[in-house]
Amino acid sequence: MPYCPLAPLPRPELIPELVHVVWGMSKDFCASGLRCGCLHSRNPQLLQAFDNLGYFCAVPNPIQTALAAALEDGEWLAAFLRTNTERLRGAYGQLEVHTAPRRALARLPASFS
Repeated sequence: MPYCPLAPLPRPELIPELVHVVWGMSKDFCASGLRCGCLHSRNPQLLQAFDNLGYFCAVPNPIQTALAAALEDGEWLAAFLRTNTERLRGAYGQLEVHTAPRRALARLPASFS
């Protein structure tokens, strides 16, 4: 995807409220089951909505402690990210994906009973 600066977008004064950053541990740390991440936004309505949901989506304290320790250990973190990057580069292109032709997808039977 090519770089797209936000400045030329219409109504640039709204950019701070329209840009949100969502980051999760699952992709960078191979931790899909932990369901831990963060949201950075300057949109007060979005933040209020997530604040209301936070009560029901809390990350357990032992998980928070373990993840905080991992993020604070700079030496381990650098080694983990370096090793993970090397492994991903080595695996790139080794996976073969086979898909059905587009016209075949229209003929797949479905039963909803």
